[in-house]
Amino acid sequence: TSVPVVLSSIISMIATNPAFMSTEGLYRQNGNLATIQSLRFEIENGQQAKLETVKNAHILTGLAKLFLRELKEPLISWSTLEKLVLALQDINQTGGEEEMVMIKVDNILNMMHQSNKSSLYALLE
Repeated sequence: TSVPVVLSSIISMIATNPAFMSTEGLYRQNGNLATIQSLRFEIENGQQAKLETVKNAHILTGLAKLFLRELKEPLISWSTLEKLVLALQDINQTGGEEEMVMIKVDNILNMMHQSNKSSLYALLE
């Protein structure tokens, strides 16, 4: 898979922990910024095992959001987003069937860079 290791680890840690998954405001509430930055620094210096010590879901989600914010290019490029919006508008205007919607969306997503597409799918699983 072409999902970055740190992002894959964070997603896996959250998804496999029932307490994390039932945390109110998951991915919406912010974790402690100082803790997130400290953890980021440690990971950048090769100490990815520090992720295993995190006991707060908001720290992990904050780290994932920080990772996504700092990408050189957005996970979903503006051109891809525009194509998705146009496809959905076209379908709404023509009363398209759900199957046709999914085919159009799938075709657009398949044009994304593989690592971006894999990361998006990992986040949405």
